[in-house]
Amino acid sequence: MHEAVSVTERTNEDVEAGSRALQESRKAYGGEIAVAMRDMLSLIAMVAEAMAEIDQGGEELAATVEEQSASMQQIASTAQAMAGMADRLNTVVQEFKI
Repeated sequence: MHEAVSVTERTNEDVEAGSRALQESRKAYGGEIAVAMRDMLSLIAMVAEAMAEIDQGGEELAATVEEQSASMQQIASTAQAMAGMADRLNTVVQEFKI
């Protein structure tokens, strides 16, 4: 019976030691995991901010392209009007030659 009590005591001590080791591991690795999670969240926030900046840049580029397109249309319209004026001027000059 003394031997059974001794085995039980050693088993209880082993369980307690394992429990302490598990708690220490949780403390040690839990801190590392928390730091890694904070770092990951920080990186995710940085990526989100970069994506927002890219989106804003895309919107600005689209607005610039629209402005340039409108300017090109206005230039084409002005060139067409000037070509019409040149034709009329040419006609007037031809009339004076005759």
